[in-house]
Amino acid sequence: MTERTLSSFLDRRAAEGAVIRFERAIDPRSDLAAIGWRCRNELNKASLFEQISGSPNWRVATQVLRARDDWQALFGLSRENCLFELRDRARRLVSPCAVKDAGLNAHRTAAPDLARLPMPVLCAADGGVRSATAVLVLGGGEPLLGLARVQLGGTGRLAFGCEAHQVVQRLRTGRVGGGRLRAALVLGAHPSLYLAAAMAASGQKGGYALAGALLGEAIRTCSGEDGLPLPADAECVLEGTIDVAADAALAGLGETTGTLAEPSTGWWFAEQTLRHRQDPLFWSLQTGAPMGDAGVLQAMATEIIVAEHVRNVEGGLDLIDVRCPAEAGNLIVIVKLRGRVDGQTKTALMAALSSPALLPKLAIGVDEDVDVDDLRDVGWSMASRTHAQTDVSLIDGLWAHPNDLVSPKEAGQDRVGTKWLFDSTMPALTQPIMRATYERAIPRNLDNVVLDDYLPNGGAQQGGRSGETGN
Repeated sequence: MTERTLSSFLDRRAAEGAVIRFERAIDPRSDLAAIGWRCRNELNKASLFEQISGSPNWRVATQVLRARDDWQALFGLSRENCLFELRDRARRLVSPCAVKDAGLNAHRTAAPDLARLPMPVLCAADGGVRSATAVLVLGGGEPLLGLARVQLGGTGRLAFGCEAHQVVQRLRTGRVGGGRLRAALVLGAHPSLYLAAAMAASGQKGGYALAGALLGEAIRTCSGEDGLPLPADAECVLEGTIDVAADAALAGLGETTGTLAEPSTGWWFAEQTLRHRQDPLFWSLQTGAPMGDAGVLQAMATEIIVAEHVRNVEGGLDLIDVRCPAEAGNLIVIVKLRGRVDGQTKTALMAALSSPALLPKLAIGVDEDVDVDDLRDVGWSMASRTHAQTDVSLIDGLWAHPNDLVSPKEAGQDRVGTKWLFDSTMPALTQPIMRATYERAIPRNLDNVVLDDYLPNGGAQQGGRSGETGN
């Protein structure tokens, strides 16, 4: 059984050496995002801040998820089968179960001072606007989940934007009738809840049942204001109402594409009640120049959806893996497969670009010998196995992500751009002689040489020095 709470997952990862605990007080308005960024990029570790300036009794985690290894550890899955197991789980919804003993209800504060929440300023160009990515639980019928970008400006009012189609439709429908909708913002919970919300942006349905499917067991819920089901094992939840009749101005903050988003409109979140556990843990999902937690969630959601979409292409493919690198702003999807016959890779790439996950604008097909976790290896494959005249295709006039700033748009309209595909694979298995000419030229005995046998002092001193330098 995997952990139910974000705290318990991070405690285990800290014991495994994958998390750095900071005891010194950190300022979320200036240093938190930068420290978390450097810890992940230079040390490949998540950050857990035990003391937050201006927010006593709060803790903050950031850069929790980065590589496939983190997902494997989160769900207790093997590296080889992690993606396909999550894909299969997503098709077997697990209904939530209601409980009364919710740790979430340890503390309840009406009309909380939002300025004391440990929301950070994430990017240098954010102009002092504090922001966070939360799971929006929307009432007005069956609870819907979606990722929401929350902004807290100098006025103390909370605004948010959300791209989950069903959520947006319910909000727009509510606007016709006026009034308010009951909702909650989950500001720290098990990542399975966030992954389900990220998948909702591509039209995946299920809400709590989808989160339970990914987790492998039912999500426990407790009753909030007016009976709105809340995740009982969450760290902190801000309940309130959404004024569906009024637009809220959203600042153009750093986005997962690595650029600043354009200013836009969203919704106001008001009449708040804060519930949280003892010593609550706030999950600060880094956005801005790739990559951070928010982009990684979107990447995994895209990988699951694309892997499901191409499942039955041409009666079934020898699909090996799918990657949506958050380093590339979630705009690229890499499909790793064994092409049995000519044209099969291109068919798979067309399917990848036409899946419900519409964010990627470039699809790359690679062979089974390419390490899809290493963009250098993918780049080598594109350079050595792609003939532009026959292996590159452009498709114009397609919907583009609102923050894909190079894709043009007219005033008041969506962005429309070009999607393209690179078939960077060797000839199909039906052409073994031609295929052999594309094999890599690698050093003899590369897989058999034991480097420590040849390094001075057996490599022990070399390794020790390297480790000391890294610390």
